[in-house]
Amino acid sequence: MLKKCHYYIIFFLAFLLFSCATTKHNIEKIFKPAYKSANIALKFFYTIRNQSDTIPELFYIQNLKTFEWYKMEYDSDNIFHIKNLPLGEYRVGFWTGIYKADKYMFRMFTYSYYTFELNKTGDYNLGHFKYKCNVDSSIVIPTYDSFEPMSINKKEYLSYKTIYVKKSQIDIKETAEYKEYGYGFSRDVEYIATAGGTIIQEKNLYGSFQSDPTTNKSVINESMFNSMLLEKAAMREAIKEIYLTYSNSGLSEALNLITKYKKSSDDNINLLIVTSFLYYKENNLDYAKYIMDEVNKRDPNCGEYFSLLAILEKDGDLEKTKEYLYRAISLKTSWTISYNQYADILLKENHIEYAEMLNDYAIEADSNNIDYLETGLKIAVSQKNQKKIVKIENKLKELK
Repeated sequence: MLKKCHYYIIFFLAFLLFSCATTKHNIEKIFKPAYKSANIALKFFYTIRNQSDTIPELFYIQNLKTFEWYKMEYDSDNIFHIKNLPLGEYRVGFWTGIYKADKYMFRMFTYSYYTFELNKTGDYNLGHFKYKCNVDSSIVIPTYDSFEPMSINKKEYLSYKTIYVKKSQIDIKETAEYKEYGYGFSRDVEYIATAGGTIIQEKNLYGSFQSDPTTNKSVINESMFNSMLLEKAAMREAIKEIYLTYSNSGLSEALNLITKYKKSSDDNINLLIVTSFLYYKENNLDYAKYIMDEVNKRDPNCGEYFSLLAILEKDGDLEKTKEYLYRAISLKTSWTISYNQYADILLKENHIEYAEMLNDYAIEADSNNIDYLETGLKIAVSQKNQKKIVKIENKLKELK
């Protein structure tokens, strides 16, 4: 099975090498993720003041590792569901809609602090989600929210198992203000208000729509999606700072910084992955594996878990190593060492073009990595690519 999988990669690489797509795109087309997944459902009751429940226009949940969003489909009777959702950790609820309360009308989007862990395949019921808010001429304020472990009384969902949903007490302060906008008007006065109650005087953020909030739909949705990018960027910058601290000040200071970010991100799984990587760099492989086992329990679709398994198996069973590397790359591991490790294997097996593709990706991601450059040099020599040989040799002289 492992050999078959390996030859499958080689066959399709031959075609893709002649396409004009980027290296990353080529790799993603070959290493198709085989995510473990599950089906989920919930009932969502949104109330403005004491008026009847309103159905959102859009309703998403967010993966807390990738920060990607998954749209929940509306069924009926306040029921929302998703089929084949990749396993992992999620935040419940980013939603938008037009709401009316007395003489006020507005469109807003918001999100909840409720999270859940999906670590086994199956069908799961998150329960009943209730969210209430108040509104007057200048402010939108949440007044009540809860998740109740109740069944969904519809035939399709009666067999769904109940899954625990918890409320986080912490948010990422740097991005919170971007995610809880209410945008509306009263008496022709436009405003933007955070759900926490603070008015932000930024009239031009969504543009003017005079007396019709439906005209700002595209910009409301754009701002909602921008919040995902902001959160993703915030975590990326945090990880960058951690690695820089490790490089300049060592493990202890890096771990202190990780502890700080854990407090502000509710122990985000990416920080656990970074911790494992630092212990790997310290050659404490047992503890790196211990941490990564915890990661795998929380998110069985974590590519970095298989990256570490491939490192641990490096001098052992070659076929197992290939399997781990295939799974790591197909699950989009952030550890570029996996791409170079697989490139080195392919080079030794004389699959030069394919080795080049993976090594190129590794070097694009970390252009100062001596190991990656040395692998690239061996590939260039085997190809008798004099121009590339000179380029890499010059780069290595700069770094050594």
